[in-house]
Amino acid sequence: MGRQRPRASSRASTVGALFGAVLTGVIGSSNLRIGFAVPMILILGLVPLAGAFRSQLRQD
Repeated sequence: MGRQRPRASSRASTVGALFGAVLTGVIGSSNLRIGFAVPMILILGLVPLAGAFRSQLRQD
């Protein structure tokens, strides 16, 4: 079997994790509590939007 190419969602997840780690470190360089609060605020802002990304494959 040949090597499979990673899916776009996998790449986006990896880039997001790396970006989030760097963002936390840069913002938290002076105060780590603030560095962890900023991503949490962003996550809380994205939770209400999660339904918009739901797959439309099921037709119940």
